Amino acid sequence: MKKITLLFCIFYLYFLHANCQLSITDFTKFTFKKGLTDNIITDIVQDDLGYIWIGTEQGLNRFDGKEFKTFYRNDKTINLPNSHIFHLKNLGNNELAVLTRQGLQILNTKTFAAKNYLLPDTSFFTQYLNSTWDACLLPNNKIALSTVTGFYIFNREGSIYFRYDRYFAKDARKKIIRYGRSIFKLSNSEYILHTDDDSYGVYNFNANTFLHIHRSTKNPYPMFQGRVISKNEIGDAEFLLLQYTTDTIVYYQ
Repeated sequence: MKKITLLFCIFYLYFLHANCQLSITDFTKFTFKKGLTDNIITDIVQDDLGYIWIGTEQGLNRFDGKEFKTFYRNDKTINLPNSHIFHLKNLGNNELAVLTRQGLQILNTKTFAAKNYLLPDTSFFTQYLNSTWDACLLPNNKIALSTVTGFYIFNREGSIYFRYDRYFAKDARKKIIRYGRSIFKLSNSEYILHTDDDSYGVYNFNANTFLHIHRSTKNPYPMFQGRVISKNEIGDAEFLLLQYTTDTIVYYQ
């Protein structure tokens, strides 16, 4: 039924686009002038209470259908690690992952209690080290995090359980630092990290190991060969992947 509904939506949107049947008056446009923190929107998710959370390059917004409640770094209600938000992710149980340029925050959308997850660094390299992209809940209440420098596992209280660094401070002036991207849960023990270079990574939770695999290597995950710019989870074990290098949309179960 999910697949049929998705297919119907795709054809319906194509029909609307092709026939230009939809009038501009059918939309309500929300901008900075109507309460948004910024007009450059980076992500939108709905929480377990029904609120819409909107990430922008200048702050976080909660929309109740009528008005916005806004949050920034050093805000009294929610102290974000950074106001530039890359992604948002509903983790369930009233928890929202807020991925920013300076670390991950897990926010309880019911109580507004928040916990920040940062890789300790006091040098200029922290702007790379903590530039987050994706987060995923693991067994035993652990949290996987990808950043532009690597792949990391945190204990719930904030200590580091595992780390894989692809780039270091010495690389900052020699290379384009852009590594960790989407995390895919294949099972409770196996997780795939898609990257923005010529490789991808496989993390085994039971063994606590990370295997770095070159894309040209023969592997059992051909759906991850192309570079993914968008990951959409449409079920417990179903993904839609948009790959810009192959101009394709991949359905993976």
